[in-house]
Amino acid sequence: RQRDRGHHPPHAGGRALLQPADGLPRPRADRPHGRRDRRAGRAAAQVRGTRRRCAIQPPRGGGGRITHRWEVRDQPALAREDRLPPAFSFLPVLRASTGDWAAYADSVRRACNTALADDHRTAARARELTAGIRDPLQRLRIVRDAVMRGIRPAGPLFTELPLELTPVDRTLAEGYGHAADRALVMTAMLRAVGFEAEPLLADGGQISSPLARRDYAIPRVAHFDTCLVAVRPRTGGWLARLLGRGRKAVVGWPGNGRLPLYLNDSDQYAEPGTTPHVFHAALDAGGEIFEIEVADPYRPLTETEWHLDIGADGTAAIEVVNRFSGSACGAFRKRFREMPPEPRNRHFQELIGAISQSAEAVGELETDLEGYPGVQRYRARAERYAVREGDTLTLLLPGAGEPFVRLRDDRRELPLWIQGNNEATLWMARVVLPAGAQEVVIAPPDREWSLPGGLGRLVCTTRRRQLEDGRIEIELRRETVRGSAVVPPEQYPALLEINRRLEHPEMRTLVVRVTPP
Repeated sequence: RQRDRGHHPPHAGGRALLQPADGLPRPRADRPHGRRDRRAGRAAAQVRGTRRRCAIQPPRGGGGRITHRWEVRDQPALAREDRLPPAFSFLPVLRASTGDWAAYADSVRRACNTALADDHRTAARARELTAGIRDPLQRLRIVRDAVMRGIRPAGPLFTELPLELTPVDRTLAEGYGHAADRALVMTAMLRAVGFEAEPLLADGGQISSPLARRDYAIPRVAHFDTCLVAVRPRTGGWLARLLGRGRKAVVGWPGNGRLPLYLNDSDQYAEPGTTPHVFHAALDAGGEIFEIEVADPYRPLTETEWHLDIGADGTAAIEVVNRFSGSACGAFRKRFREMPPEPRNRHFQELIGAISQSAEAVGELETDLEGYPGVQRYRARAERYAVREGDTLTLLLPGAGEPFVRLRDDRRELPLWIQGNNEATLWMARVVLPAGAQEVVIAPPDREWSLPGGLGRLVCTTRRRQLEDGRIEIELRRETVRGSAVVPPEQYPALLEINRRLEHPEMRTLVVRVTPP
């Protein structure tokens, strides 16, 4: 059907795959099915997989055709559950493709070069915008913002249209286009002002994972449905590099020019060097699939830091600092730069109210929208935040009892697909105990889990140290990295147990013994 739209990968042999389930094969039905007999002609370089109630017969040839035949019998009903992985990962599914990634990438490259050939007005516009600007990152920002603001997104996805891209000068003049049109305008403008820029295709739906790589084995146009621009500073030839001039071009460049920057997937608020497609797969001009990387400071990370100064009567002076790295920084900047004063004040009051009903704001909400990472800071004072009872003081730590991943059911029949996208979170609390604190009776224990199948990692630590004024500070950290993986039903109870331990009161309770009043 893709061929009918004129955008089918070029023919280069064929592939078909009948993949059985890891568990019992079940079709989408409310009752068991009877026998089903299917035939495919002109198929496949490969057909594999056998399963009880799913028989595959040897292929037969003749008359220039290869015929594969399979039978599916008496399939039980499929349970209705959320967050299911793609059907091919656990059901018997026939997938066929006559495409080849190398041939498809070559056709995309030729179409891009044709559209980039008519770029005289686009290049002139780029040079006009950046005239007198020597800083490479500043020139890059100007070009990016001009395209993202000046070329409105319009029309269907470029994968749904014939592989004939609009000339960049026409896109610039008309002021609208789909993602590939905008990417090509950005490519032409960046090349005109001294950058090495190449358009490339990326998978916008999921990060690179074993499941994704299985999916790419049967090529489809929809796999790589996002068009990005990979940008590097132009360092000159070998002589320029020998004389050290190439190093000047990468000064201040994220990652020192080791990795390209990726554009056309964000807006003017994004920090250069970040991309929401980090860890996603991309297709290069040679048809090779690779994983998008960024420098370490630009990876997705959300930090929450609590500072709690506890008095002997349980009153707490609280400061909360949130930091947003990666693509979350751009979303944070956009939210607050476009937020009117009244909603901003209401948001601040909600933050204070979430601390405690007795909390009172101290000062105003502070936001750093210029630096990187983005920072949000606020302070409060809360009476009886810790409970004093005799010679003990009990504190429930805010935000410490969160599950690793939220689960809705106590049991599961089918695999669970968790898409964490390798995003990292850091929660930290520094609790300064009152001067009369003598002993820490109860504190959250250290925990560490490395989950199988690339699902992620979780580390909880508790440390104690003495400050210069003699008071005790307890530092608690929880570092989480959530990956993407398919969890078989038999491993689902292990996830429930991890959540149970994380949500247990011991993970968020701090009890200290203080000097009696």
